[in-house]
Amino acid sequence: MSTQQEQEIEVMASESKAMVITSEVTAAIIRDLGPIADRLPFYKQQAESIAVRNKAESDVAAGVCKQIADDIKAVEGHDVLSKLKAGYFRIHKGLSAFEQAFTGPMTVYRKTIKGRDAAWQAFEEKRAAAEQARLQAQADEQARKDREKAEKAAEKIKTPELREQRLAEAQTIIAPTIVVEAPKSSGRMQKVWKIVEMDQDMFFKSLATRPDLRGYVEINTTRLERSKAANNMFEVPGVKFTQIVR
Repeated sequence: MSTQQEQEIEVMASESKAMVITSEVTAAIIRDLGPIADRLPFYKQQAESIAVRNKAESDVAAGVCKQIADDIKAVEGHDVLSKLKAGYFRIHKGLSAFEQAFTGPMTVYRKTIKGRDAAWQAFEEKRAAAEQARLQAQADEQARKDREKAEKAAEKIKTPELREQRLAEAQTIIAPTIVVEAPKSSGRMQKVWKIVEMDQDMFFKSLATRPDLRGYVEINTTRLERSKAANNMFEVPGVKFTQIVR
């Protein structure tokens, strides 16, 4: 391990010690966020039971929503929590970079070696296919000669029935199927499919008759709603908009 890497470890260790949640930090969090925690059951009860049927009830609902929004802002903007989050994020980022210093180069090295292994495997498979074709051609030629020899011998037979039998037997002389296996790589080889070309017009047209393909398409409803908000005349076939007040 290099001196720089050792120094990086020492820095991260020092930062980690600084991020220890002390009793003072715990007390500050409890002091500031305790009242909000106490209000959570009330917010839950309001979310389950509040009804809006008139202006007065609408004002009550709006007030509760405002109070919840203020508490959310207070939690998210809490000074101690913000510093802890920033510190832990910085430590996480440093650890990830430290990890990448090892895994990044090793991933490249492994990929290079596997590429050479795959190239050798492809060469052996090609050579085995060529040898199989050569041996199969020899076997086919030998079977043809044997069949021709048997047919000539059958033609010399005087008895018609026996001659026909021998001729039929000659037709059954065929070459065996030759199989040449290529040596297999010791590495775990995996074949995957990659999309190299896509006609989007054809793909989207096929969705009308191929429901099984619809799971591969993600409809961005948020963008549709934003487009409708920007243009009231915006309409989409099969999509029904409704306007609500928040």
